[in-house]
Amino acid sequence: MPQTYTVGSRSLLVSCLSALLMVAGVAGLWAAALLLMVEPPGFTPWLAALGMVLAATALAAGLAQWLRHDWGRRLCIALLLLVMVALPVGLGLLLSLRGLLLAVLVCGALAWAARGLMSRRVLQEFA
Repeated sequence: MPQTYTVGSRSLLVSCLSALLMVAGVAGLWAAALLLMVEPPGFTPWLAALGMVLAATALAAGLAQWLRHDWGRRLCIALLLLVMVALPVGLGLLLSLRGLLLAVLVCGALAWAARGLMSRRVLQEFA
């Protein structure tokens, strides 16, 4: 059976991940700016700067993926893998065993999304 190529079609996975990254990027920039304005006790400004860099990266990756740039897809995969590494460590330290179980479930969903971004169907979108 011949394979049909539909170049130019948009998948729901790519569109949803792009929108989610853009919303997370804007929310992260807003939260980091708010932290810089309020400055709670014991707060270090470099932490807000790191948050701004990560939020700007997420915003750029989401926008580039929305516009179907391949570097945006690759950056999105890298951000998903970064969250998959950081989430179990952070939640495991904060919430002990329940947090670690939640982190494993969320990491499974993130792995599914990253694998979907590497699928043949999605790669055809970025051709």
